[in-house]
Amino acid sequence: MLGENKLFLLLNPAEGAGYNHLLKNAGAFVSRHAGCQVVSGWLIKDFVGFSCFNAHSVVRDFSRQLIYPTPIKSPADGTHGALPCR
Repeated sequence: MLGENKLFLLLNPAEGAGYNHLLKNAGAFVSRHAGCQVVSGWLIKDFVGFSCFNAHSVVRDFSRQLIYPTPIKSPADGTHGALPCR
């Protein structure tokens, strides 16, 4: 079991960012925002009986906050929230 530690990232899609283009979107965000850097890692999703590991790229801003620059499809009500990551 992977535990219950979770990190919620601020959703801040890069201008012109596309779905599922994580590294490209992170690079585009960094090129437009001085003091930011790309951070590569894993998004872990737990399911009953197994876990799924997906390579991900996010951005660390000048204040060291992590930002998710890739748009995600919002729920049916159109709201956006924080992306749960581990």
